[in-house]
Amino acid sequence: MMLRLEVGEARVDDLWGTAGIDAEEFAAAAPDPLHAHETELLQHLAAAHGDRLRELASLLGERSAALVPTRDVAPLALDRFGLRVRFSAGPGDCFDARFDFPEPVREVSELRREMHRLFEAARA
Repeated sequence: MMLRLEVGEARVDDLWGTAGIDAEEFAAAAPDPLHAHETELLQHLAAAHGDRLRELASLLGERSAALVPTRDVAPLALDRFGLRVRFSAGPGDCFDARFDFPEPVREVSELRREMHRLFEAARA
């Protein structure tokens, strides 16, 4: 059996609100270049760079004051536009933050550069 999906209407509901997407633009869109590696990259960030992820809270301004000390950090999503991280100071006291890259990355080597830039900004 073969199924065919024809998109007539699409909507995105994310941290920034809800918006409609043109079906033809959606069909013509190229896949995110990090999609095939996202799970592996998120697992690597969580396992090997938890301390660096925790330091990203310093980039959040007033919101970071509510998380002192930040107990748990979990990378949630990664795409060509940025990284989403969940910060938690305890049960029921957490929020997600998005760290956008200045330019969309096109491959993993560019991602490495942007992650280093992001971590360095957090240490400054």
